Amino acid sequence: MRSFLDDPVFSTYLIESTRLQPYPMIMLKGGVELGFRNAVKITRLLGEGLELVVVDEAQDIEPHDFYQTLYPMLEGVGHAVLAGTSRPGSWLWEHYETGQKDPEKIHSYKRPSRLGPIFQGPEGEAAFKKLWDGMTENERKQELECEPVLAQDAVFRHLDRVLVDTVPPSVPQAGRRCIAGYDIGRVRDSSFVTILDDTGLVVYTEQFPLGMLHEEQAKKIAKLVTDWRCQHSIVIDATKQGDNSGVGALGRYDRYIQFYRAALPFAREFYWSPANLEATISTVTLQIEQKRILIPRCHKVLVSQLRAYQYKYNGFRTSFGAPKGQHDDATASFIQVVYGFISGWFSTVGGHAGLALPCR
Repeated sequence: MRSFLDDPVFSTYLIESTRLQPYPMIMLKGGVELGFRNAVKITRLLGEGLELVVVDEAQDIEPHDFYQTLYPMLEGVGHAVLAGTSRPGSWLWEHYETGQKDPEKIHSYKRPSRLGPIFQGPEGEAAFKKLWDGMTENERKQELECEPVLAQDAVFRHLDRVLVDTVPPSVPQAGRRCIAGYDIGRVRDSSFVTILDDTGLVVYTEQFPLGMLHEEQAKKIAKLVTDWRCQHSIVIDATKQGDNSGVGALGRYDRYIQFYRAALPFAREFYWSPANLEATISTVTLQIEQKRILIPRCHKVLVSQLRAYQYKYNGFRTSFGAPKGQHDDATASFIQVVYGFISGWFSTVGGHAGLALPCR
């Protein structure tokens, strides 16, 4: 609004009158009215029909609020312009993708920041370069180049800080201790193993084939951790899977666990429980924020799952997991091994860890 009023041509020839209360408005010659409102209490915007709604920072508005408050005022003939920094999984991003597939239904565009008027000319270019240099690669892509990288509800939002181009060693290194995290799956998710060395570097990851028998998995993981010299430093997921007869977690076990106990007699059994879910996730997230863990980019499955891992808050509790249709076996394995890493569980003859840890 201030830009309109400061423009001498616009204010002289187009503006009929202005007002600031109860909200800023410009009345143009010819009967057009421009109103400026915020969406802090969006239900207060209910009113007469509108011909055009322009919503800036639309990613911060709940889709329910848009469709229940703003959209009905368009009366089927008006138009909505939604602008903002969109992220995969958000309602705004879904509209953008719809427009790319069906331009007759929705017109969607990307407009990189460098094209903005404030970044034009020598001074603007210098300001843009300063902004660019102060961001990480993923922040540049998302905030400046309109190439969304992180979901709006991503858990590991600082993941790019710990991604490195290092080629991890293919065998254990002299003087280095390792610890492994093994998430057990078979039907819905695969089993996944993540191995860290005592510097915090992810040195090895592997996703086992879906449907692989537990007896075969137990033999394979036992050989793997022996090769990496961490058979005394492995954290396995011993939580009840739900599709096995037998007994469950916290002192009661599924039948398949017997194979892993026989093959990994010194493993620590890791139980996922709602009791301290958020605290454990927060602890692992802090290790990433403080760059105490390093993840080579070549571990593509792990990196992909960590990027997608998200949280949801329903007003009462926070839940964590992979987006619909995706998996979190690598993420679970990573959380287990990082928790073991910060707990100092290196080369310790195992048994029960004595902890109730979060469920997915």
